[in-house]
Amino acid sequence: RTAILKYLGLNDEKISFPHRTVINDSLALIDADDTNELLIHLFNWAKRNKIFYNHMETLLPYNQFHVCCDGFSVHKYSTPHAVNEKRENICPYCLPRTRNKEKENEVTYWVHCFVNVAIVFPGGLQLPLYVYPLKASQIQLEASASDDELKQECEIQAAKIILPILKEKLGKLSVTLLTDSLYANEPIIKLCENLGWDYLIVRQEGSLKTVKRKCDELEKSVFYQQSYQAHETIELKNGNTVERTIKWFNQVALGKESYTNVL
Repeated sequence: RTAILKYLGLNDEKISFPHRTVINDSLALIDADDTNELLIHLFNWAKRNKIFYNHMETLLPYNQFHVCCDGFSVHKYSTPHAVNEKRENICPYCLPRTRNKEKENEVTYWVHCFVNVAIVFPGGLQLPLYVYPLKASQIQLEASASDDELKQECEIQAAKIILPILKEKLGKLSVTLLTDSLYANEPIIKLCENLGWDYLIVRQEGSLKTVKRKCDELEKSVFYQQSYQAHETIELKNGNTVERTIKWFNQVALGKESYTNVL
């Protein structure tokens, strides 16, 4: 309450707020598709008024729109907020979460999960493009799975649906998908290729093992060592130096049909 009053710039502690159930009922009347159409409308307005064009060096490095996905959960309920006559949950978006499973202090609660797709600009500025609510039936995880596992599952499931929709909305704009190793798999990369989008994925240890093995094999050859590596010496202000080696591998087989470049 205090935080909301401060955000709204109100100092009167006597101001009343509507009950949570009233807010939930009001928000339930809003169609998620209408909200997304508004976000796309705002983006098209900015594009039409040449906001991106007039600030290209600041907002669009390499003349590309950089897009990222982020999963999050809201509306934590200790009991289902929508039930039938048997007190069973009937909300298709309520996902059960269990902590301390099969222990004396086991707790079950329900959340709603969303994935937000936004354009990210240098300096941390973000422009939301699409918010996707996931139904509980779309999440193939145990209720006791960790929050990180839930976040990953939500983002993967939503990306397969959202990205083709955004391709249709954004048309021929140059787009690069920025992701972490969660998206380092052939289906997502194949999807980007089919959409005509570039991608930049940070591969962490354990993901795309076949690609890593292939790069390790290529790195041993004299040809690659001579033609696909660059060395740089950086002098620091304190007089010390840092040696940096850059290696790149082109058209590394990702699967039966896909290839990728590795830096």
